[in-house]
Amino acid sequence: MNQLSQQALNAMVSNTEDIVERSLDAFKSKVVHCLHENGIEPEEVQALDTVLHDQSDFAKACETLKTEYLQIKYFVEKFHLVEPREVIMSQHTEFRLIRGQNRLQLVKESFQYVPILETLKALLNQPDVLAEVHNPHQTDDDTICDFCDGEDFKTHELFGQNALALILHCYFDEFQVTNPLGSKTKRHKLGAFYFILGNIRPCYRSCTTMIHLIALCKVPTLKKFGINKILKPFMEDVKKLEDESGVSIKLEGKDDIFRGSIGPFTSDNLGAHMLGGYPESFNSLRICRFCMATKHEVNCKFHETDFQLRTRCGHDQHWLWRGPLVRNWAMCFEAKHHYFKRLVGTINNFKNIELSLTRRHQALQAYLLQSSSGNFLKMNLEHGPAAAYYVILFSSYEEVLVEELDDLYTADERITKENSLKRTTWVKVMGTKYCKGSIIITGLSYGNPVLGEVIKIFVSDQGIVVLSYERLELIQYVKHLNAYRVVNSGEVDYIAQDKLIDYHPLGKHNGFG
Repeated sequence: MNQLSQQALNAMVSNTEDIVERSLDAFKSKVVHCLHENGIEPEEVQALDTVLHDQSDFAKACETLKTEYLQIKYFVEKFHLVEPREVIMSQHTEFRLIRGQNRLQLVKESFQYVPILETLKALLNQPDVLAEVHNPHQTDDDTICDFCDGEDFKTHELFGQNALALILHCYFDEFQVTNPLGSKTKRHKLGAFYFILGNIRPCYRSCTTMIHLIALCKVPTLKKFGINKILKPFMEDVKKLEDESGVSIKLEGKDDIFRGSIGPFTSDNLGAHMLGGYPESFNSLRICRFCMATKHEVNCKFHETDFQLRTRCGHDQHWLWRGPLVRNWAMCFEAKHHYFKRLVGTINNFKNIELSLTRRHQALQAYLLQSSSGNFLKMNLEHGPAAAYYVILFSSYEEVLVEELDDLYTADERITKENSLKRTTWVKVMGTKYCKGSIIITGLSYGNPVLGEVIKIFVSDQGIVVLSYERLELIQYVKHLNAYRVVNSGEVDYIAQDKLIDYHPLGKHNGFG
């Protein structure tokens, strides 16, 4: 629905109402006909005339959804939609040719800002998100798994003293919404600011639904007024969040105080230079990623011994300070761009493209939050065609072996005989897809991975994914291919997906000799 044009949405509401009303009219006619055949006039039945001629409840419901304005109003009232706010940078009047006549028009230069405090309120009202905030995922030993384990977090003025402070992991990038080879590329290029709540564990943060919009702005506007003015409303909200009094958020009828600040701020080279106020070019000073050479030195020195190489120690220093670099990976944010690019093709209206895209995005986020039933973090479970495999009376299914059921219960203590399971052909957990034939890493043995080939996939009504796999025996490690030569062992076992050593499935290839 979110990817349909507004015209299509309005047509769906209108046509659905028409179908239902026609069906109701046909049913009313049958009731009247039945009464006449039995010698009863409808007027003789008390209040029947009112029932037959009053507007139906469905028609009343459709009245509130007939236009875009009414749909947004409904989302604000029922789904607690966080509406974007237009920030006007400048406005002036000019004559424009409209239908053959020069008319004076008000021209505004603006961008769309989504208040982060309102977004945080909507997020923290989700029980599972709140549980992540109240139960920090910092490691107890010296292992560095996330930003919250790095020195930057520990020495931060706020994070170092308050482990429950909200971490805003921000991102900025520009993207094209039109044909990059066309004539309107610069005019319709957009700059997007996103954030992720860093208190959530990395396994959940990788999903695009966890990436929230801060602002959407046309790049020409961004270049003209500067990034400081574009980020001004955002920084004002961050200042409130950093203040000692914090921000009051009502949770379950009680006011709780939350504080927070900006954590990592990820971007590509171009975006990082723009944010830092540096020249947007990458050939100044140290231009090589392998050594510390400057632009001048590469023109007068020609031997490797003349340069100081970049060392692993330098990279490790960054790792110790900011956490693993993979946590700042920009690919999940790039995937968020794809949503907007697809949406542009549906809307096909560039009059105020930032507003159109922001409204659609916020409507989708509001729907996901309200329909999650307290499981917003675990909504990212998709699976293929499935059949109810066991439903309470498991023994009634003769095709299911008792031994297989016992193995399933052993694989995960969370699955009991009272749970219903579905067997499916594929499943996607937090964006990672598993299907028959996927190679999974189930453990480690003397430094080598324990591999298995998926043969069956089960999903419980609790959202627990259990993989049935055939164990693979390691025959040889082929260094040239960076791969293992394996054979099937014939042994079958079960493992819950969240107990895998590595969540990324591997591929199996034949024909290497």
